[in-house]
Amino acid sequence: MLETLQRPTWVDGVVRRGRVALAALLVSGGLVLGCSHYESFARVQSVEVVGAEHAGQASIRHLADLSLGESLLLIDTQRSLDQVASHPWVEHVELSRHLSGEVVVTVQEHESALLLATHKGLYRVSPQGKVFVRARGGELDQVLLTGLSPELLDQQGPLSQRIISEALAVLVRVDSSSAISRDDLSELHFDPLLGFSLLMRNGTEIRIGYLSPDQAITRLDAMVQRSLDLSEPTLVDLDLDGLALATPLAALRSVPGTPPS
Repeated sequence: MLETLQRPTWVDGVVRRGRVALAALLVSGGLVLGCSHYESFARVQSVEVVGAEHAGQASIRHLADLSLGESLLLIDTQRSLDQVASHPWVEHVELSRHLSGEVVVTVQEHESALLLATHKGLYRVSPQGKVFVRARGGELDQVLLTGLSPELLDQQGPLSQRIISEALAVLVRVDSSSAISRDDLSELHFDPLLGFSLLMRNGTEIRIGYLSPDQAITRLDAMVQRSLDLSEPTLVDLDLDGLALATPLAALRSVPGTPPS
């Protein structure tokens, strides 16, 4: 009988490794070819801007600087992100690319919580206390922070920032008040000697002084619950040597020698 010849095991190992290497070569070559082919036809077909309510789509498109027809894979995304982020209304921006050729620029804008009156004009302030853009045109029906001098704003940045932050804390506490709301207020005035005062649209002045916002508004709420009527123009002093006093402005005007408010 003829004996069956068996192939040495080491030959099988070589064959298996050869097959694996060949498969890997084919796959990698296919990927390179596929990517090269995709890059040749993957072009920017459209640019969509989302969330640019105040900044405006035209401004964001201009800053993103994306051209229709350019290679989708070769977009300098970091450059586009940095340029869009330079817009004063933009707080955060993201950019996404899609196989269809669509590029989406998603913008999150700052929220305007307060208007700041300065010697250079009106500026918008975010809830975090960032002065981010000059206020122009409409939508100026917000509480106005006044009293910060040019010297304070230009030469004492940390102090002016602290005043802005404390003003925002007052407004946040007003939001939970049972006596007043932001809609009732026209101005929040700061005086270096007297502290903060809230000016209502009907002429009422509420002097907070340097009390903490919670202490001041809690005291005001208690006064209103006990019968204080803020619908009539009134001077309310919440920190008069530890006491709170409310005086109708009509009564003050009737006192001889009292200057008009």
